[in-house]
Amino acid sequence: MSYDLGHGKSYMQNISSGRAMPSFSEFLYICAYFGITPMAFFNEENPLPMLVLIGRLGGEQ
Repeated sequence: MSYDLGHGKSYMQNISSGRAMPSFSEFLYICAYFGITPMAFFNEENPLPMLVLIGRLGGEQ
């Protein structure tokens, strides 16, 4: 996934570990990569939030 977004291998690892945060524009690219909207990403009413679904994809893609 990092390479698909134009970054090195450690880019998503740093974000998922909390060592870095994506810029807003990068966040929008990440949402587009997963085919979700920012609203869906943060939807607290969803019993299985997007962060859980994305985590199930298994790190670097």
